[in-house]
Amino acid sequence: MKKFKRILALGLAALLALAMFGCSNSAAPSGGNGGETPSGGAQATPAQTDSRTYHIATGALGAYNYTLYAGVSDLIEKEYPGKYKISLDAATGSTEMARLVMMGDADFGTSSLDDIIDAFNGVGEFEGLPSGQLRFLYNTGGSGPTCHVFLPKDSEITDVSGLAGKRIGVTAGYMDKYMRIMLRVAGVDENSVEVSYLSISDICNGIQDGTLDAGFYSSPHPFTSLTDLSVTAGMKLLNVGDELVDEIIAQYPFMHKVVVPGGTYQGNDEDVVTFTAYTCWVCRADVPEETVYEWLSVILADSERLAAIHPNAGNIKLETALEDRNIPLHPGALKYYQEQGSITSDDLADLKPTN
Repeated sequence: MKKFKRILALGLAALLALAMFGCSNSAAPSGGNGGETPSGGAQATPAQTDSRTYHIATGALGAYNYTLYAGVSDLIEKEYPGKYKISLDAATGSTEMARLVMMGDADFGTSSLDDIIDAFNGVGEFEGLPSGQLRFLYNTGGSGPTCHVFLPKDSEITDVSGLAGKRIGVTAGYMDKYMRIMLRVAGVDENSVEVSYLSISDICNGIQDGTLDAGFYSSPHPFTSLTDLSVTAGMKLLNVGDELVDEIIAQYPFMHKVVVPGGTYQGNDEDVVTFTAYTCWVCRADVPEETVYEWLSVILADSERLAAIHPNAGNIKLETALEDRNIPLHPGALKYYQEQGSITSDDLADLKPTN
């Protein structure tokens, strides 16, 4: 009898353990994205979490691109709480951002039209790097990264030709390239110019303490660092001028004219004519389609939310997002733009790198 009771007790224990295991298993999250995605992606579940950390190459801390994509990251994380991990990685500018994306050190980055096509083809500054890695997301619109040529407030330089033989601070990469384009078209001997490659803070310090005669930096206006400089020490924007800018555009068609309105910076009451190239947001080809689709759905949904991050960011709009595109779209971007009725197909899908 005792033996029977022991057998019965063991059997009941086994049944209880099996029942507990079954309940535990049925409560566990299923693999993949099982279940419906909440409307707008507002309630991400553990099953939806993307374990990958996405790296966005941006400008320097406090610069326009850093400010913009810090705000964009916040919008994405609010729309998809817990789903995406995003890291902002400071870079020196367009050329380095494209390089970081090409090399797989960043997933997203902002780059100028000329750098984008060179990087895709693996030529120029990008020769020897893996080509064909970039995919287009959107044109950032607006003025683009305005080329600011700025001087000490009491400088006697009145035009670009006056920069011959002077000490100029510039950030390495595309800003240096644009400065040299300006000097060449203006007929200034580049060898006569003493160039120092510096951060924007060091350039501003050089203008303030007199160790530099001029600074060159590209960023949408108004640019915080120059706003601060104009208030604290004073500075003067150099007018590149219509005639020279028109010649720059004629020789380098990816450029366009920009007018900085008088009053944008303290002590600069007259309009200033300068130039730049449009910048665009790009990503690596291997970023998942769902990620790109969801991020674009957040970014391009409301330009007023972007303008609240930075006034110039309000120019990132669906209506102009595909302007001047010169490389293939990412599949997630293609899906988004097709759903919005912007395009039916990618006419650059078959574009191959030249190198």
